[in-house]
Amino acid sequence: MTSITTTELKKTRHSYIKNHITVDSEYMLIRHYNATKGPKYDTKFAISATRAIQSYKPIYILADKAYDTELIKQTIVEETTALPQIPVKTRQKSGVYRSKCRTIFRQQVYRFRN
Repeated sequence: MTSITTTELKKTRHSYIKNHITVDSEYMLIRHYNATKGPKYDTKFAISATRAIQSYKPIYILADKAYDTELIKQTIVEETTALPQIPVKTRQKSGVYRSKCRTIFRQQVYRFRN
């Protein structure tokens, strides 16, 4: 019987291209685009995208649950005039902006994301 060491069992992580696209849902135009290599957090892209599109004066910013962080929602509220329409994760951690987003979330508006 041969024994397998733990180093042989480790999975190798493959790098890939992750595309981030910000689209104007009314006019179907790409407003911001970024491509990153490998697994990265979405927070950096979301903050830079929010700052890049604030000149268009959006009413709502729609995103999926992956973007449900206090920092992203704080950036949207403080730096734009838009309301964040990001569903709150079921295991929400504390946060002023995350708690407020529960009350201002509108399912009818969120459906435009698709």
